[in-house]
Amino acid sequence: MSTLPFPIGSELQLELVLFAGEEPLTVEGHTVWFQFVPSGEQYELGIAFDALSQQYKRRLSMYLSNPSLQLT
Repeated sequence: MSTLPFPIGSELQLELVLFAGEEPLTVEGHTVWFQFVPSGEQYELGIAFDALSQQYKRRLSMYLSNPSLQLT
């Protein structure tokens, strides 16, 4: 979520905290879609990662396959 719209194609550098106590992933990507969420006055963003190392892919895959371990 973002309080700002990022038009499609906007380049982003993100820091993703997947699990408590682990080093965050620093990744680059670009927006592929965005939409306004009226109830929260924010935007949801769809982001495509430009390149991920094998280690980052493994960590992200583990995070996505284990919702009970994800931060809230």
